[in-house]
Amino acid sequence: MLTVALRRMSFMQSAARFASTVEVKLPQYEVFNLDKSVLPTKATTTRDELLKCYHEMNFQRRVEIMCDEIYKKKEVRGFCHLMDGQEAVSVGVEAGITKEDHIITAYRCHGMLLGRGETAARLIAEMMGKATGASK
Repeated sequence: MLTVALRRMSFMQSAARFASTVEVKLPQYEVFNLDKSVLPTKATTTRDELLKCYHEMNFQRRVEIMCDEIYKKKEVRGFCHLMDGQEAVSVGVEAGITKEDHIITAYRCHGMLLGRGETAARLIAEMMGKATGASK
């Protein structure tokens, strides 16, 4: 456990020393009926973009923890499908699309709602069945 913590600290310290841009190599994928040359083999990002993603994932996790607490207090009727551990999915999708793009979700989609600009207060109000909730 100490080894894992030290490794994470080392990564965080090295992340703080990033240059203005970072290039990440992507693995080559085997595809069917698709020209391999259209798939990227690298991605370039900036320290600011990565920090923005990290802060958004952290925010989404904290909101999910609050949702879990109100569900366990039985303040939410019905089911509550939480997305703990899946924050990178919604943050990554939002990073790759625009606000004009449409998204259809089924469940475990609180992060998608937050990523679209909805507030945590309206999300939680929706879960509790209040008139001030996100749905109209």
